[in-house]
Amino acid sequence: MARALREVSRVSLAPEHCMASSIARPLFLAASFLSLLVVACESKAPPPAPAEATPPPAPAAIEVTPALLEKGEAEFTMRCAPCHGPDGRGDGPSSATLDPKPRNFHDSEWQTSVSDEHIKNAIVYGGAAVGKSPQMPSNPDLAADETTVVSLRAYIRTLGEAP
Repeated sequence: MARALREVSRVSLAPEHCMASSIARPLFLAASFLSLLVVACESKAPPPAPAEATPPPAPAAIEVTPALLEKGEAEFTMRCAPCHGPDGRGDGPSSATLDPKPRNFHDSEWQTSVSDEHIKNAIVYGGAAVGKSPQMPSNPDLAADETTVVSLRAYIRTLGEAP
């Protein structure tokens, strides 16, 4: 009898005779994988947004002061005067070979026809960015320097006030 029990135990526990173990192992592995997947997905979910998110504050306007206009004039002399001329009349030494000729900033009609944003885009991204001559270079170093851009724009605007 003991021998028969040992024989039954040996046969019933053998992998080829145990259908439950051949199905259980893949099911266990699949369940483990799915559990890990669920845990991983849950841990990477973004935190919920606050009920009433407030927009970031608008950047403070840069005040145009005499010091800012001086900075604008210095930048203009360095960056713009070779083409636009020292007085901004479009007659700089490099303008002789340019076609079309550089903008005359004393032109009051032009001054009223363009926005501050247009002038900023021309300064930072160049003439082609505003539908003008691609010969006007961009100033990508000014993209993050709002103060210098405002100083240049303000100085260009003052040229429209002069005769």
